[in-house]
Amino acid sequence: YAAYGSGTRDMITFNIPQNKISSFLRLFYCLGIFFTYPVMLFPVYGVTESKIACLKEAGAGWRRLVFRSALVAMTGVIGMQIPHFGLFLGLIGSIACSLL
Repeated sequence: YAAYGSGTRDMITFNIPQNKISSFLRLFYCLGIFFTYPVMLFPVYGVTESKIACLKEAGAGWRRLVFRSALVAMTGVIGMQIPHFGLFLGLIGSIACSLL
């Protein structure tokens, strides 16, 4: 904030001047989030799948896959629908980190 003042953007990579390196940086940042987000939801999968009877069966691998994909898509859509989601996420993060 000290370097950019009130022009500071939500995502820190948007404050870097636009060039090929910053474009690659943004691309790999997005790819990293895209591939690690389902992993972060793994505890949620475990809790919800243990509560749903049709996902407990031995041959329900494809059902689990569909359920997990739908859960990732649903949370993504919810995140895109909330205006200024970065501010909301910062608030939740500051409260949760201060409690730790």
